[in-house]
Amino acid sequence: MTEIKFSSVLNNRNILSPSNYSSFDILASKKYPLRDLIDGIDKGIEIGSTNYVEKSDYKFIRTAAFTDYKCSIVEDENSVLPISKLAFIDMNLKQNDLLIVKDSNVGEAVLLDRDYPSYMYSSGINRIKISKDKYYIYAVIKNDKFKEQLFSKIPKGATIMHAKDLYLDCIIPYPNSRKVVEYVESLIKIIINKENELKNKITKINEIVLTELNYSNWTKDNNVKYPKISQLMQINRLDTGNYTEEFSVIDNNIKNYYNGCFYISEDCISGGNTPKQRYISDNKNLKYYWIVPSYIYDDGTIDLSYKIDCDKNNINENCMLIINRTSKGGLGEYVGISSYYDYGINGKAQHNQGIYRVRDNNDKKLIFMTCLMNSKIYRKYCANLSMGSKMKELKLNNILSIPFPNFPENVVSNICSLYYNQLIKGESTSEQFEIDNKNWDDRAGVLDLFSSIQKTKEKLNDIIENIYNNKDIDITYKIF
Repeated sequence: MTEIKFSSVLNNRNILSPSNYSSFDILASKKYPLRDLIDGIDKGIEIGSTNYVEKSDYKFIRTAAFTDYKCSIVEDENSVLPISKLAFIDMNLKQNDLLIVKDSNVGEAVLLDRDYPSYMYSSGINRIKISKDKYYIYAVIKNDKFKEQLFSKIPKGATIMHAKDLYLDCIIPYPNSRKVVEYVESLIKIIINKENELKNKITKINEIVLTELNYSNWTKDNNVKYPKISQLMQINRLDTGNYTEEFSVIDNNIKNYYNGCFYISEDCISGGNTPKQRYISDNKNLKYYWIVPSYIYDDGTIDLSYKIDCDKNNINENCMLIINRTSKGGLGEYVGISSYYDYGINGKAQHNQGIYRVRDNNDKKLIFMTCLMNSKIYRKYCANLSMGSKMKELKLNNILSIPFPNFPENVVSNICSLYYNQLIKGESTSEQFEIDNKNWDDRAGVLDLFSSIQKTKEKLNDIIENIYNNKDIDITYKIF
């Protein structure tokens, strides 16, 4: 049993909250407070919501742009906002700048993947200047144990957490071997490169889709001003974007694609369910993977961290999973996001009622439809097609009405190879470790890269855990 000294109670102003007396054991023989390892800090600035505008070349990075699963900022309509030029302050954001959140989702950190010349960051964010072992320190900050340290230091009870500069008091453990430091730095660099390559592949898919649809030559539909009585009678709802000019233009151009289009057959689509009797956990020994809408990311990848025990599962073959209902966003831009589920690799799974499952199609067709559904043009299409106010939804008849253009076979193959390749992973050497991974990344698809990122992170986190606990480190050079 842990003993609490009377002096500790006095130091905590007689507050008996358990969190005030929690301790965090770090067994590493070499360890330093973060503040002793940095060269300085650049604090963010708050500009006020009155300076937010609808469109601008100048952007404001909020704390929502930082996540635990990405090494770079995530840009969307909530995390990075356009602001007035008059409010903009040039912060000279450069590639590999280390930014950390001190308010709200405290402890989240990124290394910028490129220069951001027209961006500034909020007062809830600090830039940390580090001249030595930056990648190693960043890898430790990204590990959950750093946030556990930080959370133990932050006063409890507030709706929004404020870490102030307490993150600087968190301890950075070091291994006894310089070789381990270099290995950790290689691993985090490899992860960052894979994430960047994944984004590049998604950009290429979008470019191919828009080029093949001849998007640059699309024109506005000046005939769309008000909904027609026939449309209202057919759709029988007002809370939908089916009547907008944007939807009309996209719908007409896809349906008039020179090679025609196809639709999902009702015989090939099924809904999901949450079993009445179930046990859900991150325990890997449970029967099936458990998939809900929040586990499918915007880039068409799936977080398979959770599993479920239930009487019967519903994923028993390769399929396309479509999010049909979500409260994320406000315009319906997140409904319809899809992922290809490889049954041969992942095995049996169960998805809930917020997802539709498309099956009984060949793998290439499933992957092709997945890529289209996640493309920017289909994000707009699905947003307008969705219904509801607080909870945006695509009903079965909405999904069955979505047209998929019959792209030429070579274009379909190109798109599919950018999304999934099932590349073989090989061994490497200390000298070629980063180079071999980069060469593999160049040929890998989105799903290949995501899988490799997850496995590389597992290796990195195991190593950092062992550094904290002063255990032996297993250094392995390969493509994870």
